[in-house]
Amino acid sequence: MNRPSMRIELRVQIMLLLLLLLAFPTYSASQNIHDIEHQWAVCQYQRQQSDEQIHCYNQLIALIRQSLTKDADNPTLNTLLAINLASLAGVEGGSSALGLIREAKDRIEHVITIDPHVLHNAPYVILGALYYRAPSWPISFGNNDKAKTLLKQAMKMNPNDLTTNYFYADFLSKQGKKAEAIQILKQALKFKINPEYQLADEGRKKDIRALLNKLQ
Repeated sequence: MNRPSMRIELRVQIMLLLLLLLAFPTYSASQNIHDIEHQWAVCQYQRQQSDEQIHCYNQLIALIRQSLTKDADNPTLNTLLAINLASLAGVEGGSSALGLIREAKDRIEHVITIDPHVLHNAPYVILGALYYRAPSWPISFGNNDKAKTLLKQAMKMNPNDLTTNYFYADFLSKQGKKAEAIQILKQALKFKINPEYQLADEGRKKDIRALLNKLQ
């Protein structure tokens, strides 16, 4: 083989190697995000005892924090961390939950300044849910007016999302708007399950049915 041909072949091999190296982190990061989302659903819907859920969330939170050491401002990872912190707070309750929801709020507010549309506009839903579920001042930051604004915005951007509809209906029910909440929940039950997020979607539909049964 002459030298020009060897140089061309070498350049092609280097280009292919670079393409593989560039593609692999993207796939790895994407896969890691999907794994975290799935594991949250496992913690939320397949761990029946509170101590099992607490252990499950703590493991997942530790994993996400480790990932954030390499990419502190990653909006997706910060959103997932906020989700798990809020979920852990819901199980633990008490004074320890206040610190968890405060960190979740701070992280989501930071995400909104970077990429508010990450994970299908999840930051608006999460922050809205935190505002109406947290105790009001002076205990915490709860604020129904802010919750309403954020959840209505989330509904406008993502009207066919199970989680968005669930939290908005839950918020409305707590504001005495039971009939409107029931209508939203009934409509949400017609939404199709996403095969990629089957466990999470099926679990959320169970949440919707439970809330609907409570309100009817």
